[in-house]
Amino acid sequence: MEIPAGMGDKIRDGIQKTKESGITTEMVYGWHTNKEYPLEGVLPQVANLMGTYFVDTVSKTLDISNRKIDLLNPYIISTNPTHQFPVNIQSQRWYNAGIFLQTTNKGSHLSFHEFNSKLYAGQNVQEYATYVKPKQYKVVFWPSHIPWGLTPNMSMVETTMLICSFRADAVR
Repeated sequence: MEIPAGMGDKIRDGIQKTKESGITTEMVYGWHTNKEYPLEGVLPQVANLMGTYFVDTVSKTLDISNRKIDLLNPYIISTNPTHQFPVNIQSQRWYNAGIFLQTTNKGSHLSFHEFNSKLYAGQNVQEYATYVKPKQYKVVFWPSHIPWGLTPNMSMVETTMLICSFRADAVR
């Protein structure tokens, strides 16, 4: 996704202010923002930009004219060097979106996992995880029923992502 000129510095400042704001929770892997508190500064603008990008992209392949799409609970996840974010799932959502705000080529990869009965079958010749390489301002969309996480961060910089979820309600 293309970020408007000058917004990169504001994003870095926004990440730092958010980290120090008191709406974050320190975890073993790093930190995340509390979904109950709205993001401040330029970060909500990035979430709205990502929501617009999502609707524009999805409308090219799906008929969403009879749907009302809502952007829900944008939050930030940050993984410290050598740490990873555990596999999780957002239930009661339609799609998720993530944008790498701060990373390097050795940062945490976004991982998608398939947990089904084949996982425990013999010979394990099929891969059960898909990985998306990090790149600053790269946006990824995925259906919410797919379990996802972040791999170990092998860089010396925190990998920070803005995560959003979407709901698509029928319009009557």
